[in-house]
Amino acid sequence: MELVTEGKNFRLVQEDQLPDVLDYLAEHLPESLKFHQTIKTYLHDRVWEFHFYVSKSWPEEPIILHFPGITSLPGGRLYDSFSVFCPVSRLECLHLLAEEDQLLDWSRPLFLNFTHARIVETIEELCGHRLGCVDKVRGDIYVCERGLARGRREQRRQRRRRKLGADDGDGGADQRLKDECGENGVDEATPPAPNAEAPDDGADGAKDESGGGGGGQEGGGETTEEEELDATKEDADGLLDEAQLRQLEPEHAAAIHSLYPANDMESVEVFERLIRALPAFGVFSSDGELAAWMVQSYYGAMFSMQTLPAFRRRGYGLLLARRLTSAVLARGYIPFVVIRPENSASQSLYAKLGFRRRYETVRAILRPKGWPRGPEDGAVVGDEAVVPEVTGVAKEEEELLAEAEVPEQGRSLKHKAPKVPSGEAEVPEVGGAD
Repeated sequence: MELVTEGKNFRLVQEDQLPDVLDYLAEHLPESLKFHQTIKTYLHDRVWEFHFYVSKSWPEEPIILHFPGITSLPGGRLYDSFSVFCPVSRLECLHLLAEEDQLLDWSRPLFLNFTHARIVETIEELCGHRLGCVDKVRGDIYVCERGLARGRREQRRQRRRRKLGADDGDGGADQRLKDECGENGVDEATPPAPNAEAPDDGADGAKDESGGGGGGQEGGGETTEEEELDATKEDADGLLDEAQLRQLEPEHAAAIHSLYPANDMESVEVFERLIRALPAFGVFSSDGELAAWMVQSYYGAMFSMQTLPAFRRRGYGLLLARRLTSAVLARGYIPFVVIRPENSASQSLYAKLGFRRRYETVRAILRPKGWPRGPEDGAVVGDEAVVPEVTGVAKEEEELLAEAEVPEQGRSLKHKAPKVPSGEAEVPEVGGAD
């Protein structure tokens, strides 16, 4: 499908404009985290060609759209899968999305990737006249507090650098920043923002449910990446016995893809690219078999944690989560995960690693009124395939963090009978390993 440079209310963002968009998103952390990390990953560790759009009145009306363009959707339409961000204090601007009829075809199902719950609610309100069945999966964003604190320090640094650059027309902003703040350009004397470490997405009433464990209080006491890696090595020495934890290679992508819940919507190439570009680790048995794995996605989250049945109950999940968290931090990203609300085991696991709940997120299939559905929602309606509601996602993708249930070799995930609560269908992420 041909790339469209502008729609009714949105325009394509050129690559040299993305750093400015990233700066804006940094001012709205953590609610902008998924978009922020997606653009940062795109600029620094490109996995795929993505397309970002902002409102034509940006930044006065601050809405951003992301079209991943990875997954082969029914009919191969580039604009069927998207995600959207705007500050929860500016939800009224979403009327631009509801009125967008050039980039988005509201007469067909649209696949909305993980998006802030308040945004999704507003879209439903604004588009209620055209929407029929909306299938949703809910998850909570848990963020590594050390990474978030560091991201905020970096944002202060960038803000100060821009101010110095404006005051210093001869281009000496970098040197002046070092003179003021030290060699790394960070003003260590700057106090943290009030309640900096409390969940600050107050618009949706988010509450810290992690039970503590908030490592990385801004202003001191952080564990360095080197110390974290040493601790991971000590854990590995105690847990792995004859097994090994090491970086995955592209040759492992096929095995991971074969057990990925939404593998009918993702190509092996997506996983090959993720493994090449971003941290991805596996635990290998003494005979070289890949026993467990976890990777970083193109949007920054740590996902696809899976352990084969024969290797469960050995602590590999915690080991992988800790190792990947360290690697993501070391590369300058903010580690985060998506956990289903009922998954107390994963909440506890990540609380131990210094993650805290920040806000609720939703992904959905937005179907227009009158759109027919097959009995299993995987049937072809006319000549158009409807994306199936996949079971197993709750343990293998949305929960992301526990040692996910992987079927015994030779059994297909696609033939498991789903038990889906009414109105809360399990929906695979569309548009990449999201």
